[in-house]
Amino acid sequence: MATWKELEVRLAKGLTIDKLEMTLAEAERNRWREVLTRLVAIIPSLAERNIALRGSTDTLNKPDNGNFFKEVELMAKFDPIKKQHVGRVESGTGSHTHYLGKIIQNELIDSISTKILEKILEDIKTSKYFSIILDCTPDLSHKEQLSVVVRIVSLEEELPQIKEHFMGFLVAEESTRESFSALILRRLQELNIPFEDCRGQSYDNGANMKGKNKGVQARLLQLNSRAFFVPCGAHSLNLVVADAAKSSPDAISYFGYVAKLFKLFSTSTHRWYILLKHVKTTLKSWSETRWESRIDSIQAVRYQAGQVREALLEVRETTQDPVVKVEAQSLAGEIGSYRFSICTVIWYDILNKIQHVSKQMQSPSMQLDVAVDILKKNRDSLDGYRNTGFSSAQATAKEMCEEMNVEAVIKQKRLRTTKRLGEVNDKFGVHLNFPNMSKEELLEHCQTLSTALSHDGQPDIDCIELVLEMQNFPHLPSKNMTNIELLTFLHEKKLVEIFPNMWVALRISATLPVTVAAAERSFSKLKLIKNYLRSTKAQERLSGLSVISINHVVSQKLSYDDIIDDFAARKARRVRL
Repeated sequence: MATWKELEVRLAKGLTIDKLEMTLAEAERNRWREVLTRLVAIIPSLAERNIALRGSTDTLNKPDNGNFFKEVELMAKFDPIKKQHVGRVESGTGSHTHYLGKIIQNELIDSISTKILEKILEDIKTSKYFSIILDCTPDLSHKEQLSVVVRIVSLEEELPQIKEHFMGFLVAEESTRESFSALILRRLQELNIPFEDCRGQSYDNGANMKGKNKGVQARLLQLNSRAFFVPCGAHSLNLVVADAAKSSPDAISYFGYVAKLFKLFSTSTHRWYILLKHVKTTLKSWSETRWESRIDSIQAVRYQAGQVREALLEVRETTQDPVVKVEAQSLAGEIGSYRFSICTVIWYDILNKIQHVSKQMQSPSMQLDVAVDILKKNRDSLDGYRNTGFSSAQATAKEMCEEMNVEAVIKQKRLRTTKRLGEVNDKFGVHLNFPNMSKEELLEHCQTLSTALSHDGQPDIDCIELVLEMQNFPHLPSKNMTNIELLTFLHEKKLVEIFPNMWVALRISATLPVTVAAAERSFSKLKLIKNYLRSTKAQERLSGLSVISINHVVSQKLSYDDIIDDFAARKARRVRL
């Protein structure tokens, strides 16, 4: 009876042996969660800056144990929880589990990237309609990496916003339309994104991607006729300039001389020092694929032709190498020619116009209607330059020759001898021009749009209702409004439920991509994350780190507790978390 009464008193006061054991277990559990919170915080910090986590060893207090362990060691100097944990690991007391190894790192990276993708998927499902942007590049281990980007009109913010989300890298074993198509469809299925809601697709101008009959876009259009293919506007613009340059013998020769000029100075530190004595803006190399980047190379010659020529003449006088002497003499004579000066002025003016348009086209928030308008204005500007530019270029070139004290005479040389953005935009152009259309015109254009947005007899919008909505649309604050501005207008005025067909059509139009620049930007991260020192990185780790790095804004909003819960639920742990 005395024992029973003692138990009764302990139960009333919560002082049973089980209670004490549970308190100790809970304290240990909290300690481990505090440790893991700090480990989870380290990984995004390193991943966002594209810094390698691992070193040559996985042991504390070794000089080559990598950045992850160095961060743990640094944190242990100032944080009592981490100091206690590191002390236990070093002394070998307690559990052998320390959660610092490479396998745990991979699991934490996977948990963080999974949570990021879950957050992005919530945004995609709320938006409903999406477009896919794909591009490929080989990595250092000679694997073809397919970058997957999803473009949406996000409705999670106060106002509608265009967002392009990076969804990871996929290894493409074959560069065929069947392989690419199956790869992206399988990835969408894994992410639980219905392909039926896809309204756009954009790739570069490769035949296997954009081919009308056998390309990836044709294959996907067979499965979903509403997934409009929009060729990359930036690539198309680049190809136009490249083809125009290749059709001109003078242009081919001109860029050849500019390339030789850079090579002559850059292959010798002594010659580069001579160049720096004469010029303020140095010569630069360029990308073979992006023609607008060549303006940086031409700029030095455009405004410092005389100084570059003086540098070449000094190289000719100081060098002991007869080959370099002849090369410098030849280039000095070419730069001082009237023909070279005219080419410099013309190409600088053309590439200056192209550069601004190309950079605008690569913006993640660029819209189809705005892109078409920009390209039309650029075309008109180039047409105007064709009529008046050559005469003004001649006058400028004469001034350049006078500064170099050379004769401005052209010496004769004997030489031997796709689907467009506008087509897609026309289907959605009714959104921007409806205030100026008659009822018959509205009905015709809305019928065309409704047909285009139909698949298997299921239209996204109702043609008749869309006409009525446009006829009764409120007065717009401006005559020239873009799709996203109209969306914002409907949202701010709380007119979404009154004009549902306009709301849907505008969202789909704004979802359509203009360029594949977002996918190409991911390649920059790929080269930083998988460099020559980390060429054997596993695909899951590469894709996970890329997701964390590129989507770092989403990563910063994640809850550490959610990540730890996901990490703990993946498999049975030695330590209860």
